[in-house]
Amino acid sequence: MSTAWLARFITMSGTRQLLGSYTLGSMANAMPQALGAQALDRTHRVIACCGDGGLMMLMGGLRTAVTYRLPATFVVFDNGRLGMVKLEQEQGGLPEFGTVLDNPDLAAVASAMGLHARRVEDPAQLDEAAAWALSLSEPVLLDVVTNPDEVAVPPKPTVSQGWGFAIAKTKEAFESARAAGSPTRVRRAPDHVGSPADRPVSPRRGRPRGPSARDARPPRWPRGRPPAREPPRRPARA
Repeated sequence: MSTAWLARFITMSGTRQLLGSYTLGSMANAMPQALGAQALDRTHRVIACCGDGGLMMLMGGLRTAVTYRLPATFVVFDNGRLGMVKLEQEQGGLPEFGTVLDNPDLAAVASAMGLHARRVEDPAQLDEAAAWALSLSEPVLLDVVTNPDEVAVPPKPTVSQGWGFAIAKTKEAFESARAAGSPTRVRRAPDHVGSPADRPVSPRRGRPRGPSARDARPPRWPRGRPPAREPPRRPARA
């Protein structure tokens, strides 16, 4: 998901170059590509725009930047989701499922691994945090908390995509309302297994409770068919 935001809002001009997987759809490629590019040329600033799901897959790579003293900057889009998977599900009319991430404090983890790190939760602090990160000549990580419901609209959205998104959001609203309501009732089998006369009487209808339809079922014959019944005789005419 971070690739979509990067390609839309950051202009490649002058000596800037953009590296990514794009139509290959690779996940967790931002940090390894940044490490390789920074190891190739230490004179240029390398900034990796990482998704939180991808960074969690290859968390150990952060220590590689510390070990080889690679002055790369890692900006994490921390929305607690597999953002692109979530968007593709909702685009197809499916409610979000299995995309929520249980992230730790990524800035604290990066600090424990030897990087300079800072967590940004307020948008007003982002400019100052970015300036601080770019002023360092050592590996640094910015854990930027973002909104998981922010939608990256395609450049040319279609009617089918909008319709699927509307259906998915409607289903999600119903599921949220159901989860916030009363718990689902579980039906129990009747405690009285005796005859209908022994069952408790319903106060509303005044008749025994329980599966009375079972008593009205015809008996099952173990083998073959039930015996044939004689046809009714007509009364003789006078």
